[in-house]
Amino acid sequence: MIRHQPLSNRPAPPRSARRRAASAQRAPAPREERLGLTLALLAALWIATLFEPQWFLAGRGISALLKAPVLLFLLMMGLLAIRVPAVAALQRRWTWYEPLLTLLLISLVTVPFAPNPLMAREATQNLFLMWVLVVATVVLIDSARRAELLIRGYAYQFLIWGVLGASTGAVVWHTTLSNFDGFGSFMVIGAALAAVLIAGVVWYRSPRKGLVIGAALLCGLVIAATSTILHGDEYWAELATIAQGTEEATGEDRWEMWKAAWKVFLQHPILGVGAKNWGVFASTYFQPGQLGGDYAENPGMLYNKNLHSSYFQILSEHGLAGVLAFIWIVWDFCRRNLQLRTAAAGERWARMGGTLRLKSLAFGLEAAFIGWLASASLYSQNGAHWFYSILAMNLVVHRLVMSQARNEARLKIRGGDGRPGRARGRQRRSAAHP
Repeated sequence: MIRHQPLSNRPAPPRSARRRAASAQRAPAPREERLGLTLALLAALWIATLFEPQWFLAGRGISALLKAPVLLFLLMMGLLAIRVPAVAALQRRWTWYEPLLTLLLISLVTVPFAPNPLMAREATQNLFLMWVLVVATVVLIDSARRAELLIRGYAYQFLIWGVLGASTGAVVWHTTLSNFDGFGSFMVIGAALAAVLIAGVVWYRSPRKGLVIGAALLCGLVIAATSTILHGDEYWAELATIAQGTEEATGEDRWEMWKAAWKVFLQHPILGVGAKNWGVFASTYFQPGQLGGDYAENPGMLYNKNLHSSYFQILSEHGLAGVLAFIWIVWDFCRRNLQLRTAAAGERWARMGGTLRLKSLAFGLEAAFIGWLASASLYSQNGAHWFYSILAMNLVVHRLVMSQARNEARLKIRGGDGRPGRARGRQRRSAAHP
């Protein structure tokens, strides 16, 4: 009778074999695909979106380049239509991003019924281009390195815009940031409110709360000193407007418009009056004496008015359907961001080649999102890219991590060497008991 050596007494496999077996259980970092023109086009789209060089060149007399982003978007849509059906990897990464698509469809449905269909169509077109940017980013960015490159570009833009507008409080060649109200959403009220909330999030998340408080105070002193040197008393006078109530200057103006927007919503509670049409509707719906403030005698002044609140704008222009779609977007962001904070997700990100700590990255995206939500309460930013850019970064990082998790799970089931786990178990049992 042949005596078989007990399994527990068998010599352990060599260390090199154990390393190969362990590495086989982990899916390797996906190789970056050579997308050539398509990836270069995506990079050009993000440069045009974040840094907007077309407006700088238009200020130098080359106004034809203002149409360049639209041309880039058209080329991107054409390339996606050709490449996605032909490339399996792109098909696997494809997403409709249903929360944002739902808001887009609501906006599209209301275009024919809006008081000014042309303005509604322009706003809906901008929303569509933002959806294309989000989808293209998820489909084409296939590695942690490329995702981190996008995130760094997003962070650098704030430094660049801050430097360009530091001396005058505006970026003189930009269509929106050339006026104090446009730049103010970034520099004064919106930025101040967002900074307070972001600092609160960072303080809450940080294990070294005292250090964070000290750093925040130091940054505040530097900003105050620099602003005082550059702008003198004008800086403090502008900050004083934050304390204005609903019966003073800009506070009264916002309050009257928000009350008007609520009444507009009550007239069209389901789908709203159409994108960018709250003022168009209000200017003819209200009669003299029905509103207060500057609009008491002439409600027609509301026609092209900025509502100064993204929330009231969604409510009045897209109705309850738009509000629910927006809540879905916020919930989807939070759900995905929460999944990025686990230790397992961080380990996968590192194995994919990521150099940034994923948990910190997730907290940073969360803080940026809270900053936007805060500033959106006082400024209408639905047409700007800030919101959609944060959504895109959060979505692409989440999709990459989840894809890596699925790849590792498949390799684990197959035992790491291409054979199903059940077959390998039978082989071990037959070897032990021939």
